[in-house]
Amino acid sequence: MCLAPHARLSSHAAFLTCLIPLVLAVGCSSGRTDLATGAPESLDSAKSLFLQAVAGGGGARAPPTAFFEQAQREDPSQPSLRAYFGASQLLNAAAATWPWEKGRLAREGLVLLDQAVAAAPEDLEVRFIRGMTSYRLPRFMKRRNVAESDLAKVASQAVAAAEEGTLAPALATAALYHHGLILEEENRAAAVAAWEKAAALDPDTPGGRAASLRLQTLVTP
Repeated sequence: MCLAPHARLSSHAAFLTCLIPLVLAVGCSSGRTDLATGAPESLDSAKSLFLQAVAGGGGARAPPTAFFEQAQREDPSQPSLRAYFGASQLLNAAAATWPWEKGRLAREGLVLLDQAVAAAPEDLEVRFIRGMTSYRLPRFMKRRNVAESDLAKVASQAVAAAEEGTLAPALATAALYHHGLILEEENRAAAVAAWEKAAALDPDTPGGRAASLRLQTLVTP
């Protein structure tokens, strides 16, 4: 199961595929795409295409990198657009053939994600995108502290933000679930509290269901 806390992933592609149920779940089912060009007509449809790229498989599209790149240039006041652009570059890195191309795209993607957070450190969606992107990266990339900080930030405000409508429940519960996985290494009680919040917030989201299953395994003899 891709949500296993100690899953070993061999590549960025495997990492991104593992996040299908959780990453960027908000807005991914709405919006339209121009069938003639495959270009998104709105931010919602761009997110939908991004999720299709994450999913991979037969007939998978490339992420709408050009859309996010142009959108963040036209509206730099929305750091989330830069975050999506950066995440798209990481997808492109996973699909690149040559190692140097993979490295270049990955570096560009991480820089964009860091710039987005620097511009909007209190934007929970931006912090979630960077945190979840960093969470499964190989240890040698030294992004573990970034993931822990971002997910802790989102998790601390997840319930209130979801109730206020400023953060999609799917993202809120995903942040709580993965924050719990990080906490579990040193503080089981705190991890359980995070999973209980996720399950109570919305048990019908992937993060909520994963948290519920995790809690069940703790009480199963």
